[in-house]
Amino acid sequence: MSNKIAINHLTNVNLYMDGKSLLGRAEELELPTVKHKMTEHKALGMVGTAEFFSGVEKMECKIKWASFYSEVLREAANPFKTVRNLHRAGPHGRGAGDGLADRRLQGLPAGVLQAA
Repeated sequence: MSNKIAINHLTNVNLYMDGKSLLGRAEELELPTVKHKMTEHKALGMVGTAEFFSGVEKMECKIKWASFYSEVLREAANPFKTVRNLHRAGPHGRGAGDGLADRRLQGLPAGVLQAA
């Protein structure tokens, strides 16, 4: 049994935007995938090249809203302002031996909102 859990799509999420509760307004939340950037390096005298970690690629999170909300649009209209989103999800996945029944998910992505 492996302990790796891959959850990238959440429903019924409690979403907070800059500390304001948006409970029941977000239908779905798609979490970003984390991809590492690797850079090849060849130093003087090396026969081959070596790959080194050089950061994390851009991450995008998608939110599907239940309706049009003017306060969300006001926050999203300014492309120069970073918005902090806190999302909390209850236990997902119920099954024999999957180990997910007692886990709760919480994340705090921060970034600039963009139109889809």
